[in-house]
Amino acid sequence: MRARPLDVSVPTLEHSTPDGGSVGKAISLLTAFGDAAGGATLTELAHIAGVPKSTAHRLLGVLRDAGLVDRDGMDWYLCAPMLRLGAVALRGGAGVLREVALPYLSELYELTHENVHLGVLDGTDVVYLDKIYGHRSTSTPSRVGSRLNAHTSGLGKAILSRSDRTAVKRVLDGGLRPTTTRSIALPGMFLRQLEAARQEGVAFDREECREGLVCVAAPILGPSGRAVAAISVAGSARTLKIDAIASAVRNAAVQVSRKAGPDVDLIATGT
Repeated sequence: MRARPLDVSVPTLEHSTPDGGSVGKAISLLTAFGDAAGGATLTELAHIAGVPKSTAHRLLGVLRDAGLVDRDGMDWYLCAPMLRLGAVALRGGAGVLREVALPYLSELYELTHENVHLGVLDGTDVVYLDKIYGHRSTSTPSRVGSRLNAHTSGLGKAILSRSDRTAVKRVLDGGLRPTTTRSIALPGMFLRQLEAARQEGVAFDREECREGLVCVAAPILGPSGRAVAAISVAGSARTLKIDAIASAVRNAAVQVSRKAGPDVDLIATGT
């Protein structure tokens, strides 16, 4: 039987509560942790989840009694049962992709000793699935599970360069808000970057996401030829020569694309 193509889509973290009930609001609070950097205060969680502070306080108490969350001073954080659920979620297509990509991510780290990432597109954001770094790597804001604007990141541009028009339009419609003075905010210039990335097989972030950081990324392609994810190397603008390592990143992505093709189910079973 022919294996199904790899599906590495991630659920969009919507904080709306269509039923207006306590269950919906509790779910919104839990998903709000995905937009928080580790722990978050009651006020921050209530704001992200879009619920009254008093409601958030009551529901966090219920979730705490259930052992799903806890607090340390002013900060609330997820407990082990939620982390185990996250691990289970990564046993699907995204988990298989991580397993296939890991040897190539490791090789890129050994080559550069900088931050190596694996990410997927979720709406107008990139979600990090994996990160390899060392104690001498440049400090970056990325962490597994965190999100970043696709239009300012090498990962996002690499994926969008091999995505359909709907995905690109979604990012353009969301607005190309700059995060640094080097961010691309003009749609025409952004589209030209995507075309260059499509032609070259790599995309660059030249201090567009954060001052002092640069990145080179390449798309991982599915059987249809469209990007399902991307890998990148990010580091200091002073020391990381992203043009010099672009071919290595591109070649790594090509290898992952080949191994995570239509026979991904066979890869998952190790055959």
